[in-house]
This record gives sequence, structure tokens and C-alpha cells, in this order.
Amino acid sequence: MRLNTSITSSFPLKKSPNSSSGTKILEKEHIFTTMFTGNFVCIVCARSLHYRFYSWYFYSLPYLLWRTPFPTVVRLLLFEGVEFCW
Repeated sequence: MRLNTSITSSFPLKKSPNSSSGTKILEKEHIFTTMFTGNFVCIVCARSLHYRFYSWYFYSLPYLLWRTPFPTVVRLLLFEGVEFCW
């Protein structure tokens, strides 16, 4: 089955070095960012929160903040703000 190229062209894919069929591999950063962003959306949309949710989410927060285009001072303030809220 062939995928629509307009959908797949937006992903940061690279060509597999040992494959002649043209298969492509996702970048590690894209996979981590997608997974952690999904967790972030779940935390934001949760109806109730428990500290256990934050205990596993806490470790992805610095990575997500580092991926933002904000200055480092803003990143640190956001991180401290989340800590203060919890």
C-alpha cells in the first residue's frame, strides 16, 4: 500500500543506507518529541491529576522545553512554574 506523499513528506525522514527499495527511517528526535508531546496533551486535558501522573511526566518536561524556540531564561521559568503548581 502506498502512502500519500503529501502526508509523509512532512516527517523528518532519512533514507536507509542499506536499502535499495527507498524505505526511510524516522529520526530519534522525532519519535521522542512525538511521544512526549502526546503525554503533554494528555496531562493538559486530564480532568483530574495525581502526583503519580506528574512523577512519570516530570522527566519529559526538560526535553520538551529544550525543543522550544524560547530563550533559556523562559524555559527555566516555565519549568519552575510547573514545579510551583505541583
